Parts: sequence; C-alpha cells; structure tokens
Amino acid sequence: MFLLLFSTALIIANIYFFIKKQYLYLFIPCMLFLPKYYGISISSSLPVLTVLRLMYVILYIYAFLNRRNNLNILHTGAISKAYLFLAGYFVLRIIANLYYITTTGEAIKAIFEIIFEQLFFLIAIYMLSPTRHEIEIIIRIVVWSSFVMFIIGILESFTLTNPFDNLYTVSKDMLNDHFMRLGLLRSTTTMALPGIYANMCVIVFPLILYLYNSTLKKRYLFVCLSDIFAIIHSGSRAGIFFFFFIVITYFLLVLKGAAKRKSFFKNSLLLLTAIAVIICTLSFISPYYRFFYEGSGKAVLNEVGFKFDINNSSPNKDVTYGENRNYGSVSRLTQFTGIYYALRKNPVFGLGARSTARGVLQYYSANHWHTSSYMDVGYVEIICNEGIVGMLGYIFLIISFVYLYFISNEPQLYKKCIALMAISYFTCILSTANMYTFLFLILILFMVPINAKETKEII
Repeated sequence: MFLLLFSTALIIANIYFFIKKQYLYLFIPCMLFLPKYYGISISSSLPVLTVLRLMYVILYIYAFLNRRNNLNILHTGAISKAYLFLAGYFVLRIIANLYYITTTGEAIKAIFEIIFEQLFFLIAIYMLSPTRHEIEIIIRIVVWSSFVMFIIGILESFTLTNPFDNLYTVSKDMLNDHFMRLGLLRSTTTMALPGIYANMCVIVFPLILYLYNSTLKKRYLFVCLSDIFAIIHSGSRAGIFFFFFIVITYFLLVLKGAAKRKSFFKNSLLLLTAIAVIICTLSFISPYYRFFYEGSGKAVLNEVGFKFDINNSSPNKDVTYGENRNYGSVSRLTQFTGIYYALRKNPVFGLGARSTARGVLQYYSANHWHTSSYMDVGYVEIICNEGIVGMLGYIFLIISFVYLYFISNEPQLYKKCIALMAISYFTCILSTANMYTFLFLILILFMVPINAKETKEII
C-alpha cells in the first residue's frame, strides 16, 4: 500500500510541477532522497533504471523546453574559467574509466553516471538559469525535506521499522543495510547506510544555519534539534565528531561580531537544555533508552581515549553495542592502505570502478594484505578506483569551488554557509563513499547565483 500511495503521489507531483514550470522544486529533493533501490533492474550488465533516473530524463526535457540560456558557455565572462575547471573534472574522470572499458562493465556504468547524472545535470541547470529568489526557495525546500528525513529517521530508530523498505522494487541485491545498536535500529531512511544518513544530516546543517541567520525564525532551531537527534540515532560516531567540527568552524569562520556570538551561545544553551531534557525523560521512561544514550556517549568518548565497557550497563544481555565496538576509526584508517596498494598496481588509472566489489583491492591489517568487499572512505574510493588521473579530476572540481567562491558577489552569509557546506562534504567522505548528489547540489548553489538572471520564474 505504501508503495502504491507513494508512487501515485510522485507521479501526480511530477505532472503538477512540470506543468507549473517549477520542476526543480520537486527534482532537487528527489535527487537527494529517492533511494537507488526504487526502480527496475533490466539487466546485470546495465545500470538500474531507477525512478530518479527517469526523473533526470524528465528534467532534461523540461530544461530544453523552458531554457533561459542556450549553450554559449564560452561567452559568459569570468564564470567561463570555472566551467573550464569543471570540464577538466569530467574529462579526467571519463579518461580514467575509459582505460577499463574493455575489462569490466563497471567502467561503462561509471562513465554513464558521470555523463548522465552529473554533466547533463549541470548543463540543464545552466540552461534553466534559476534566479536568486528561486535558489532561496530551493534551499528552504532542501531544509524542510531534510527535516522530514530527520523525523522519519528518529522514528525508524525507535520503531525498528523503515517505511522506505517498501520502495525496494529492483530484482537485484542493492545496498540497503539495517543494523541494531544499543537496542535501537540505526537510522537510514532512504540513504542505505547509517553512516550516509548521518553524513546527510551534517552536510545540510549549514543550510539550516543559513536560513536561521537570514530569517531569525525560531522554527529553524527546532530543525537543528531534530538534526542533532537524527545524527545520534544514526549510531554514527563519525557523524557526531563531524557535527561538532562543523559547529566550531561555523563559530570561527562565519560568525563575526560580539552580538552574533552572544546569540550563538544563547541558542546553543537552549538546544543543549532541550537535548538534556528529552534524553533524561526518555531514559526515565525506559532502561533500554537510557542504555542507548549512555552507550552512545561512551562510544564517542572511547574514540578519544576513554576505555568504557559499553555493554556493562545493558538491561538485557542480548542487547549490546553490536559490531565494530572498539574499532570505529581504525577500520577507516586501514582503508587508506588501499591507496598504496592501488598506486602500486596502477598509479595512473587505479584499479577501475567498484574495485572492492570486483575483489581486486586489498587493505593491509594484522601484518598482511587481504581482499575486502567494503569501501567507506570517499578519498580512498577516488584514488583506488581512478588513480592519479581521477584524483586530478577531483582537484579540478575543488578548484572550481574555490574560484566560484571568490568571484561571487553574494552576501557573505550566503557564501560562507555554502562554503561551510562544502567543508562538511569533504569532511564527511572520511567516513563514507562519495555522495555525488549532495556534492553537485553544493556546486550549483555556488554556481547559480553568479549566473542567475532576474527574469520570470521558470525553473
């Protein structure tokens, strides 16, 4: 029933927003949050035909019909230099995967994703050229869509049920794992893994800060509170550390002036009080909830040198912390040894797309090299799969971020919060693989205001 209702609502929404010429308002949140397992698997040799990929096709048709810009990129002044850096990203990544095109079908799939979901997407955004006002609406839509995901994720943790599992329609195995930790289900919603869900919460946090600072509406403090609890219920220690890192960076780089910093401390105290009240109340209601929050705190402290026995206060011997109790950061650090292995085998082009799934990548631990089926670090993914060529492509992408930041005439609050969002992303991929939809959302938030035209709203 959930699948039928959700799919029907999505079809109606696609028709409505297309006709109303507001399709980006629907597409962007779907791009971020629709699961990859929601679609049809035609063949093992072809990419899955996801619902999101169908929406990409609709977006490209929509952009062609409602374009404000033609493809005269070379005549756009200073921003054309940013496009040259972006071109370097696409060319180098495609070249890195072309090397393996006769060896593995994964290289073909990777090239398809780079062209179809990234290059064509940026072209469509350029053609639509959203106005500054439309960008503000998109930011609000992303924040409130994220808020819905925060609430669903928290409820998922308590109820041990993920409603989005009902959208698993493909006929092949795809990433959608579920893990119990300290008696509750680690939140994932549509993000497939708890760590990715936690990183989503961290990456969108600067947008929440931007909306609060630009509107001063207290509702965004409640969104912040929900974001924090969503990270806690993801069970991700890295997510908690990354969140505090972003808060400190925000305080040092974005907030200027005694009045703003005073307001920051006041709001922080309010949020901390609310968190303490909620946790104490839930802990009083159930010893299982107390064990969850106590254990989560101990796990974070253990990462910085404490030696708490997390399971000793469990109300039930069958309720434990679960896997990876004492090796949170160690498992990620081990994966960096894969870079040495890949560069030793093929420094220029790496080992090819999905090197872990194909069993060609090895990590070094316990005094020996061993094949692994997991890859949880975006930087390892880049270099191991695409070598120096792919790494240079990402360097070009980062240069485009920096260049767009410095040529932008946007208000400092906007620029710094989007820059903080980029910092969040490149911090978060220390604990998960790359999250390209969020990366390209950040890119268009940098790019669009410079290129925007204040014309009739057609997005």
